[in-house]
Amino acid sequence: MMYEFSILNFKYDFTLCWIMKCKTIGVVGGMGPYADLDLMTKIRILTGAKKDQMHIPVVLVSFPDKIVDRSEFIVGHVKENPAEGIFLAAKAAVNAGAKILAIPCATAHSPKILNRFMELSNGQRLKFQFVHLIKSIAEYISKNYPAKKVGILSTYGAYLGGAYDIFGDYGIDYVFPDEKIVRDVLHPAIYHEEYGIKANPTDISDFAKTNITIAMKDLADKDVEVIVLGCTEIPLAIKEERIKNIHIVDVNRVLALKILEKCRMD
Repeated sequence: MMYEFSILNFKYDFTLCWIMKCKTIGVVGGMGPYADLDLMTKIRILTGAKKDQMHIPVVLVSFPDKIVDRSEFIVGHVKENPAEGIFLAAKAAVNAGAKILAIPCATAHSPKILNRFMELSNGQRLKFQFVHLIKSIAEYISKNYPAKKVGILSTYGAYLGGAYDIFGDYGIDYVFPDEKIVRDVLHPAIYHEEYGIKANPTDISDFAKTNITIAMKDLADKDVEVIVLGCTEIPLAIKEERIKNIHIVDVNRVLALKILEKCRMD
């Protein structure tokens, strides 16, 4: 049996035989637990399976109690590097059989965190193929929206930590909202303990929606043509693929597509 479908310029031919040969995916979660679920849902939907046995094997390891907040580390409020806890989750996923790993957290891809995670993994000879979230987004934009100005919505930690600096290596013209807006408006939309997305992931508050809209307007005023929902929790609040004349990039969807592409290649 063969199922063929096309999504956003990606085309897959899935057969039961191919799925059975696919390496197990490891999702290193706990950094926005509902973002993990959103990624998992999109992997399942994009697989296009018609029965249980056609789904790709996935291991989700969520250790939120062992991973300190990434933004708090970047701004200097905590000393422990989140990479230590991320490594523990990754090791558990690999020990459970995962061969391909992804981390659905943009701030965790800040060099100060990701480099330490890779150092720990290499030091203990943890073997896996890594699907890099930010590189996946950059490749997706380069292919689908070349030569377009890109705006990024992110946590304050990802902004300060340089998580998206790699966009420069791809020649992408990108901007953030003004720093004050990222820090005082957008970041609270995610983190506010009463109104933020983390506190209300299934019932997004008007506060969070309004703050995200303010940040998006700032980007629109900077003449961006594409907006990246650059924190994996923002897609929980923004479902549109296009707002007026601006293309919206859902990073969880992009990561899911990249994971499936990696499985297809292997």
